Amino acid sequence: MTAWMRSAARSPARREAPACIMAPVEMDISVITVTFNRQDDLRRALRSVMRQTGVAFEVIVADNGSTDGTPQMLQDEFPAVRVLPMGANTGMRAHNAGICAARADILFFLDNDMVLVEDDLLARVYSYFTNDSQLGAAACRVWDVVRDRTGVSLRLSGNSPKHIAEGDARGGYETSAFDGGGAGFRRSAVLEADMFCEEFFLYHGEVDLTVRLLDCGWAVRFFPHVSVIHCHSPVERSSDLYSFLATRNYFWYLYRNYPVRSMFVEGLRYLVQSGEQALIGRRRRLAWAHGVLSGMLGVHRVPERRPVRREIIRRQQEIRIADRLRKERTGEMKELRRLTRDEVARYGL
Repeated sequence: MTAWMRSAARSPARREAPACIMAPVEMDISVITVTFNRQDDLRRALRSVMRQTGVAFEVIVADNGSTDGTPQMLQDEFPAVRVLPMGANTGMRAHNAGICAARADILFFLDNDMVLVEDDLLARVYSYFTNDSQLGAAACRVWDVVRDRTGVSLRLSGNSPKHIAEGDARGGYETSAFDGGGAGFRRSAVLEADMFCEEFFLYHGEVDLTVRLLDCGWAVRFFPHVSVIHCHSPVERSSDLYSFLATRNYFWYLYRNYPVRSMFVEGLRYLVQSGEQALIGRRRRLAWAHGVLSGMLGVHRVPERRPVRREIIRRQQEIRIADRLRKERTGEMKELRRLTRDEVARYGL
């Protein structure tokens, strides 16, 4: 197991929720990015943020101990950015540090290997929250980059929020979970839902926060008119790390949030599905097995079990099924959107 995996496997000391006190509102929206040794990706992401118009915003970068020159790059090229030096790779703790440091009640999280597509994306996101006092999270459409001999295209990402396309898109669609690569939040709602679970370190923090927001009575909706591009960083995470954490954390997510009967039914389904992925090589087998054991035997490391309402779990499952059936019927996952040379240059692709 790598050092990063060992760090993620250890349970952080049991913590009290950070005392986040709302600072005087100086901004409409706070953009938060967490980074770790992805200097070039971060530069591209921040350039897309700096093109934003129509809204007053600040940018916060929580740096998880980068050693690739990221702090100096930020100082030289983006002096207005507020940097939170975490000192080490703290995983989800950096997300919560950004939430506590934000000056605005509307937040926008952007992964360091994403870029904003629309130049008024932040203004649109801000309007979604001001027009709906019950909105807790606003999810963006997510595109993947596809390269071939004819050029660069975009294809709908498998991580784009699963949703039911009913009603007016301007008011957003009901979704099973936001994608953390690009999403807006109401800060007060996230604080009420206890922010991101730091024990997860990485993976499944989004769906965990989604169900807690819903259980608190907040809406989580997908807005197809705002979108981000996932550029797939060349600085990739370890396959072992993914296989271990994605497996372990899903069992922890179930333990934290699911009623007993639903927890065992979904846990068995996931054990079979992820085991099949390990057998065909889509997950590293030893890391997967370690994740299963840690997920089942290490639940004492997770903050207290507080099952959400059964109807929330049932509705999420209904949305996932409806999303899959719609995609099979329309073939939308196979459609390509060809980019022009100007767009390729603009997005830094």
